[in-house]
Amino acid sequence: VSISSATPDPGDEFCLDVGVLDFTDILSMEFTIEWDSTVLEFVGFNNISLDGLSEANFDQTMIESGVLPLSWLFNECEVGLPGLTIADDGVNPERIFSLCFRAIGSYGDATTVSITNTPQDIVVTRVNACPNNIGLFNEDGVVSTSVRPFTLIASETEANEGDLVCVDFSVEGFDQLTSFQFSINWDPSILEFDNVIPLENLPNLSRSGFGTPGGGNVAPGNATVSWSFVQPNNPGQSLEDGTVIFQLCFRVVGACETSSAVKVSGTPTAIEVTNTVQAGFNITCLLYT
Repeated sequence: VSISSATPDPGDEFCLDVGVLDFTDILSMEFTIEWDSTVLEFVGFNNISLDGLSEANFDQTMIESGVLPLSWLFNECEVGLPGLTIADDGVNPERIFSLCFRAIGSYGDATTVSITNTPQDIVVTRVNACPNNIGLFNEDGVVSTSVRPFTLIASETEANEGDLVCVDFSVEGFDQLTSFQFSINWDPSILEFDNVIPLENLPNLSRSGFGTPGGGNVAPGNATVSWSFVQPNNPGQSLEDGTVIFQLCFRVVGACETSSAVKVSGTPTAIEVTNTVQAGFNITCLLYT
């Protein structure tokens, strides 16, 4: 299940498409959609095309808080009852409904529109697997007011205990930026910090802009990043989507079959990003693996 993204201006009304791939012999589907209600105001539904789905399938009692549970049943889990199949091309999701909003945030305000399991658990059933819950993969939408969201993406890797591995950090939406700061966290019982490697793709990003374990007050399992590049009459720094700006390298100390997320957060250093269009807007989207 995927939700599209948008970049509206304050006051704009717009709709996000909710689409599906590999929707084969599905009997039922339940999940919750959430967003930041200080950034988006729900307006209504549109383009409902899923058989058996109507506005009545959505619990709208929490909608002012940005919480919208969905419960859809096509057929009961009984022998001989068919499920619903929606043909797709294997790449582009087929829209089953749209959610419409009004942007009520200010410049740079942003929110993900996410599929979650609270308060409505994620439960999907399929013919021949029923009554087991087959779950779902989801791609959340991002709504960013008046500016393309800045996304930081960490690569994922596999390694053996004792190996040295490096994680690439690439960017999207790096448009006319003048500064950023944020933190990176991981499980120090699985990954032991070894080194940070600033790349030459981003001017003025240097080793001195990183706080790493053992230096200053940075605890194990944390790193901080700070960068600025302000020049008179310069429109800010822009990078092509997919550009790798630095690497963090780790020694794997965890046992076989353990894993650790390498995630971006506002702790211990708060998240902040500025551009030349309007200074001081917060980072709008951070993805990690």
